[in-house]
Amino acid sequence: PFFSSTEAKSFLRAVKRAGIKGRQEGELVQLTPYFSLYVEPLATVEMAKIMVNRLRGYQLNAELITDGRLRNGVSLGDFESKSDISRLQSKLSAHEISVKIVEKSRDYERFWVYFGSGSEALLSGKLRDDLIARFPDIFHQQKSCKPVASGE
Repeated sequence: PFFSSTEAKSFLRAVKRAGIKGRQEGELVQLTPYFSLYVEPLATVEMAKIMVNRLRGYQLNAELITDGRLRNGVSLGDFESKSDISRLQSKLSAHEISVKIVEKSRDYERFWVYFGSGSEALLSGKLRDDLIARFPDIFHQQKSCKPVASGE
C-alpha cells in the first residue's frame, strides 16, 4: 500500500507511461484509539507549575503544557486502557483534582494500486527495478480480491 494518495497517483502515472492501466483505491484502517489526559489550564503559569510538582509528588508523569488552547494546563500523558484512566481519576478525585480525557484516533488511510490480470508480466525487469528505486517505501504484494477477480 501507499500511505499518501499523491504517491499512489505518481506511481500510476509512471506505470501508465509503460502502457499499464491501473486504478487507485483508498482503504480506511481503523485501529484502537488511545486517550490523552490533562488537567485544565490554570490561571497562571506559576499555578500550573505548582500543579505539575504536586502531581509528580503522586508519582505521576506530569508535564506543563506551554502552547495552544491548553496552555498552563498539565499533561498526564497518553493511556491505552480505560481501567487505568478510571483508577487515575479515582486517585486524583480524592485530592480534588479533575482530569479531562481526549480520545485520539490512530486510524489512517492507505491507498492500493490495482492492475488488471496479465499486467504482472509487464511489471518485470527494468520497469520493476526502476519503480522499486523510485518508490522505495512501497512493497509489491499480489492481493487476491473481488474487484480484481471480477474485473470491476
